[in-house]
Amino acid sequence: MARSVLTFRRLLLLILASSVWFAANLSAQARSGAQNRSSISKLTAVARREVRRLGSQNQATAGSAQKRLMQLAWVSPKARDKVIELLMLALVTSMEDQAKFSKVERITQILGKLEAKRAVPVLAVNIGWHGLVSDLSLRPYPFAQALVAIGPPAVGAVGAVLRDATRPRERALAAVVLGRIGNSAAADALRSAQPRERDADVRRAIVASLREIGRAPHEGQ
Repeated sequence: MARSVLTFRRLLLLILASSVWFAANLSAQARSGAQNRSSISKLTAVARREVRRLGSQNQATAGSAQKRLMQLAWVSPKARDKVIELLMLALVTSMEDQAKFSKVERITQILGKLEAKRAVPVLAVNIGWHGLVSDLSLRPYPFAQALVAIGPPAVGAVGAVLRDATRPRERALAAVVLGRIGNSAAADALRSAQPRERDADVRRAIVASLREIGRAPHEGQ
């Protein structure tokens, strides 16, 4: 009987100790979760400020903002997702105003450097977007440049532009982008579009890109 009581007491103590440990563990997890949420909240506030600074006419200020956003994006996967999300929101609103070309260009440069796959659909659909530098002068196409920087993950969406876009300029740009990406999937997309293409400039772009791929092998096959 005494032995049974002793065993019961030991069991009770074990249960109590387990309960205390479990409660302490939950409390620690709750504190950790609160700290993580607080960190992301602070990071978001800083990132929003830096995204606004991308629109500065002062080159040093805008360049500093680009560098800071890249640093924030590499803090953690969650931070990277948040930075990309804020950049995408700014991109959609800024591209409506041609006067904000420089900001759009800076945003697409960051998205390219981050290899932001989630940005590919928006970049591909707007591959022909450009801004005027002076009356008759055009800068390179920033959306197309970002797609090249993202690389193989962009091939499917860019191939769809080459196949389906109604404007020859957009199809030609898509062909150039595929040539710069240069993997086997890009070559397949170019070869698939070639027999159907009726515009002479687009056909020339396709041929030039296929030659470019043939001259230099690329990784990401």
